[in-house]
Amino acid sequence: MPTVSNDEAATWSEPRELPLSLTGDRHTAKYAPDGRLFVSFRDMASGSPCKGDWVGWVGTFEDIVKGRDGQYRIRLMDNKDD
Repeated sequence: MPTVSNDEAATWSEPRELPLSLTGDRHTAKYAPDGRLFVSFRDMASGSPCKGDWVGWVGTFEDIVKGRDGQYRIRLMDNKDD
């Protein structure tokens, strides 16, 4: 559940659920040169065709803050050990 701060971490927002497009574990995020975020993680969303697989999500920080799905997701690796 993300929380955000607008005052250099002096205070934080209440936690909120992520959209299903970002539901998972072991998230690692990096900014791309164009300012978008690339987040890689293991997909754990219920009902997802990629559940258990390593996926990449592309979107903006604002997408995360506003609970939007982002621009797109891609399957990076099929986890054969579900």
